Amino acid sequence: MHDTKSICLRAACRLPVVIPIWFLAIIFPFFGPINSAVGSLLVSFTVYIIPALAHMLTYKSASARQNAAEKPPFFLPSWTAVYAVNTFIVIWVFVVGFGLGGWASMTNFIEQVDTFGLFAKCYQCPPSHSLKHH
Repeated sequence: MHDTKSICLRAACRLPVVIPIWFLAIIFPFFGPINSAVGSLLVSFTVYIIPALAHMLTYKSASARQNAAEKPPFFLPSWTAVYAVNTFIVIWVFVVGFGLGGWASMTNFIEQVDTFGLFAKCYQCPPSHSLKHH
């Protein structure tokens, strides 16, 4: 699909992804806070914490480190330094990204729900008059 020259065909293939996101953005007036909550909670784990932990678990044994296809880079002279960097990344991202970022985004999300309600108001409904003139 990436090699296709037709812009219309490429746009049509993207529609199944774009249309549900578009509807969510219309339905929820606070789609940005939802997106930041997902980013702080899920992306922190999937991009930073899980790969660092997987690397540490993969090269836990001495035989795995000795038979590793890739050795530590020149600026990290030993496997201990690699473990120290991975441990720092896991702790830092867990505390700052997941902890503080998750707290800030969830606080913002709850504040938006309290302000706007859970769903957007009806934009095409006739205006309701709370004070009726007799």
